[in-house]
Amino acid sequence: NTAVLEEEEYKNRIIKKIDRASTLKPLYENVDLWWDALKIKLKEETIDYCRERGRKKKDRLEFIQDKLRRLDYSDPKSQVEACELREELKEIIDEDCKKLAVRSRTQKELMDEKCSSYFFNRIKARRVKNQIKEIKTNHGNIVDSAQEIQEVFCKFYEDLYNKAEGNSCAQLKFLDCLEQNQLPRQVEGDGSGEVILGVDKVIDSMRGFKTGKTPGPDGFPIEFYRCFSEQLSPHMVEVYQSIVKEGRKPKSMNDSITILLAKGGDPKDPANWRPISLLNVDYKIFTRLIDQCYIKKLLKIKVSPEQTSAVPGRSIHDNLT
Repeated sequence: NTAVLEEEEYKNRIIKKIDRASTLKPLYENVDLWWDALKIKLKEETIDYCRERGRKKKDRLEFIQDKLRRLDYSDPKSQVEACELREELKEIIDEDCKKLAVRSRTQKELMDEKCSSYFFNRIKARRVKNQIKEIKTNHGNIVDSAQEIQEVFCKFYEDLYNKAEGNSCAQLKFLDCLEQNQLPRQVEGDGSGEVILGVDKVIDSMRGFKTGKTPGPDGFPIEFYRCFSEQLSPHMVEVYQSIVKEGRKPKSMNDSITILLAKGGDPKDPANWRPISLLNVDYKIFTRLIDQCYIKKLLKIKVSPEQTSAVPGRSIHDNLT
């Protein structure tokens, strides 16, 4: 629920958690373990706050509804109070609807839709579309239990990705060409005074992500990192520097959630479902940094000048000259 990011009480509690955790960093064997522990603490704090917030909102909602039933509408003052209560009630319901629309990945035009039957029917239809009630095995049998459906998809994608092994000789030849001294592995600078993995670059990388996207297993969306960029970015730089120097990353960066989206056609056919892996945002920020600071520089070195497409600084129109 990204709405809590606008509440000062929540922000203050998270900042205190981060500051407290920072003092305990020397107690950990390495920064990777500390970072994973920090995310666990922040997640627990967020869950506790949202539960408290939910209870308060529920109590307030019940109070407003009870108050509206008890008001004497013949009294002008009561009529004014009723208008104020209805407006507050509307704000609570609109917030719940907005949260429901975000969770269901509803299109933007529905985000502005009021609480109508059309609004809820569209959300319900989207949920039904992505539900897998039964699936067909490679032998043509239909299974409907969650365990069997999972096994069918695992088998399907294992067979699919094992069909083409690729040219291992060509892959090894390419990797052998990547001399160690040509990879920009420095994290403090590249000799020109430019900081490669610094706080500013981490914050710039955060700004490059679209909002409203589903987070990974840790539950922290990009909005969270943007909100607490001042507190988190110095620690993230330390984590990323550790990855580049030592080749070891936090275990949580290896986690993902794989979901299946319907492509159309027969929903019982596994081929008509597209798998998408939801990665943790801190890992996605790191990969964007690697792309911006390392890969793009490496492409200019290793990719032949004749290859002008998909290489930064080159254009396919160059082939016409």
